[in-house]
Parts: sequence; structure tokens; C-alpha cells
Amino acid sequence: MKENNKNQNNAAEEDLQQLAYAVSHDMREPLRMIASYLQLIEMELENKFTEDTRAYMDNALKGARDLNGFIDGLVEFSRVTTDAHKFELTDLNETIEDVKLDMRNEISESGAEVTASDMPEARVDETQILQLFRHIIDNSIKFRTESAPKIHIKAAERDGLIEFTVSDNGIGMEPDKTHKAAGFFTKLNPREEYPGCGMGLAVVKRIVQRHGGELKINSDPQKGTDIIFTIMP
Repeated sequence: MKENNKNQNNAAEEDLQQLAYAVSHDMREPLRMIASYLQLIEMELENKFTEDTRAYMDNALKGARDLNGFIDGLVEFSRVTTDAHKFELTDLNETIEDVKLDMRNEISESGAEVTASDMPEARVDETQILQLFRHIIDNSIKFRTESAPKIHIKAAERDGLIEFTVSDNGIGMEPDKTHKAAGFFTKLNPREEYPGCGMGLAVVKRIVQRHGGELKINSDPQKGTDIIFTIMP
């Protein structure tokens, strides 16, 4: 039975990789063509646009950008396994500092405060763990209240695993919706107010699973969110 499940998982993985490859290569070019021709039409006829025509064009261009974002999200999701690196002993304090340096513009522009307790060493794919923290911190900055984002990362040993908690003071979400937050292309807030393709936490979950752990989310509206995940040490 276990062998059958393994074979099924491998087949599903191959199907996902083929789908991501096909979507990326077969859809990007016509999508680029659509966006290019829309921009040419905009340049050619801009002075003749009515208010309604301008709205139609803006929505069409936004749709093309959104679709490109969906393709990027699907490709990033598939690359968790296709572009994986080997696990190496890593000082996660340095990883957190690298994330903060990499995101210095977003952190500065939002006025965010990103702090971390002492982090352990662990055998991880450091590139993916950096990617994981970047997605979580990016969400905390994006889904913020009028107050400056406060984001804190802590770690502790739990039942032979390392448990991480990333807490923020953002807009949060209804507790009964947290199980949907890490789904494919999940948007729990208006797309007009909060841009993105809704794949960030799906990528996070996939990275966590590759590291032998699980992901859960605790949240309350206007009180903030805790992203909790485990990895093998």
C-alpha cells in the first residue's frame, strides 16, 4: 500500500511539473503578445479614449498582469522540488539576517519592525527557507493595519522537531478561514486592495512539507496572525 501511495505521489508530482512547464512556456508568449498589443492600442488611441474605454483598457492590462502573476506562482510552487538544493547544516540566525537584508526596501517603506529570538542550527535547503521567510514577512507587510507592521520570529524544540512561529499585528483573518489560506491561488481579501496571486502560503506549505514538517495558521481579525510551522532539525 505504501509503495502504491509513493508511486501515486510521484506520478502526481510529474504531472504537476509537466503542467507548470507547459503553462510557463506555452502561455507566456501569447500573454506577452496580448499585453504588447494592448499597450500599442493604448499608445495609438489614448487621446481618443472615453472614460469608459480607459477603464476597459486598464482592466484588460491588469488582467494580463494578474495572469502572468498566476503563472509565476505556479512555476514557483513546482520549483520547490524541481530546483531543490541539498540539505546542509545552517545557522538560521544568518538566514533571518539575509532575509531582512534582501527585503530592506519593503521593510523600510512600510516602517516594519522585524525581530527574531535566537535561532537554532538545522539541516535545511537554505535557499528555500529564505524563500519561506520572505513570503511570510511579505504577507505580514502586505496585510497590515494603519499601524506599522511588527513581526517577530521565534523557534523552540517540539517533539523532536523545530517549531517556528512568525507573529504579526496585521489585519488577520476569520479563524474559520485559516485552513484555506495556504491553498492554491487563495485570495481571502479584495484583489483591488491587496495585490498578488495568492500562492505565497501554498509555496510556504510545500517547503515545510519538503522539510518534514507541518504548517498551521492562527489568526483573529484586526489582532494579527501567527504562522506556525515545523521542520526536521
